[in-house]
Amino acid sequence: RNMDWKVLRDENDSSNVATDKAASDGDNLLSSQYSCVLELTDNEESRNVWPHKFCCRCRVMLEGDKLSWNLSVQNTSDVTYEFTCGIHSYFSTGDIRNSYVNGPFQGCTKLDRKLDPPEPVTVDANI
Repeated sequence: RNMDWKVLRDENDSSNVATDKAASDGDNLLSSQYSCVLELTDNEESRNVWPHKFCCRCRVMLEGDKLSWNLSVQNTSDVTYEFTCGIHSYFSTGDIRNSYVNGPFQGCTKLDRKLDPPEPVTVDANI
């Protein structure tokens, strides 16, 4: 979050198809009404805190009233390593009660911050 990301694509046209390496690798980067693809790769600064080679891409698409956000990480080194991602999106919303996250979360536990006080809730189905 504190490093400079490179803008790979920035479009507001629904007629183009991405032709960069990610698209050829099977990452469907079709343009939407508005879309942006950002990339962060390892460098001297990143290797001072984490010694591995990587390529991280973030795709953001805005279509109508929907925002889609995708993060992919590729190991670009010759050695296997494990990693996790801590995503701090800082999206602003006018009313949290009108916000939700879609995904395969069945069986997961989340902290429902819409309740006062917040309570752990187990997700019953994919949402």
